Amino acid sequence: METDPTERPSEDYLSSTQAGSMMMIDRADLVKKMHHFSGCYDLAPGALHRAVSYVDRFLSVKKINGGERQRLLLGAAAVFAAAKYEDRNTSRKIDADYAAMYAGCTRREVLDAERELVAALGYRLSGPTAYTFVDHLMRHSQEKRAALVRALAHHLADMALLDYRCVAFLPSAVAASAIVMARALCCCFVTPVAGYAIEDLMECIEAIYDMHENLQAWPGCAQMMADWELTTRLRYRLPPLSMLISMH
Repeated sequence: METDPTERPSEDYLSSTQAGSMMMIDRADLVKKMHHFSGCYDLAPGALHRAVSYVDRFLSVKKINGGERQRLLLGAAAVFAAAKYEDRNTSRKIDADYAAMYAGCTRREVLDAERELVAALGYRLSGPTAYTFVDHLMRHSQEKRAALVRALAHHLADMALLDYRCVAFLPSAVAASAIVMARALCCCFVTPVAGYAIEDLMECIEAIYDMHENLQAWPGCAQMMADWELTTRLRYRLPPLSMLISMH
């Protein structure tokens, strides 16, 4: 499913479909706000990844007008739709009124935006995400500290959501990159994941490294790091990229 063109965003939609009216930093800022919105209502795990996928796919086929307000409305509609897909009890946590309050618009605008979103996606809402693949690839792991590796891999995959460059990678490749990095941090070993050679993942790994080295430049990165540290009571520092390569 992840390679189905109808389930994939365009890797150059900012320059093609959006024609430069939306920049990488605008997208990162939107994902940051979607992350905050999702966290406020304790939505089902994986809802944020699905919502960001919806946004990327929508922006690949439809030009958005109206600036920040319309982007915020799109983000709210995507989170609302993804949350309902992931959890049938979502209506007890979040409804269209909450989404409207977040986006600074009316309930009707949220519902109209949600209808427009799912129609633009061809009603295909079930494609796998990097969150899906982290769980899938580690479901039978017997390694020491497996729970910590899985949690850190999820965190690293979350951070990758902020980087437009990662849109070009398949969700399984993002998940495999996050698992490789998490194993290097937690267990000091690096092995191929899901048939991906380490060399196949280097571009994605380098993008995640770049975000860690420029936390203040990327909207949302510092907040995601702070949330991780608050939730787990752990701090981490990525080893030099050359050291990770040498572990292979």
